[in-house]
Amino acid sequence: MLESIAIFMDYGQIKYLKIKGGIGVAKQMRCVICDYVYDETIGDPENGVAPGTVWENVPEDWVCPLCYVGKDQFEEI
Repeated sequence: MLESIAIFMDYGQIKYLKIKGGIGVAKQMRCVICDYVYDETIGDPENGVAPGTVWENVPEDWVCPLCYVGKDQFEEI
């Protein structure tokens, strides 16, 4: 399980997350049903996912805040 901290750098269109053990490119995951985009640098604080939370650490029971489907309905963009 990756541990992340909510520090990120934005260089143009590429966002980087500082994670335990180094720096990685922040992922964006798109819901294939409604096109909601989960951005690791933003998280989903209204639903308990802090900014800087990498996709792998988003709880398995988290659902899309717009259409309520699970993580299995998201693809990386």
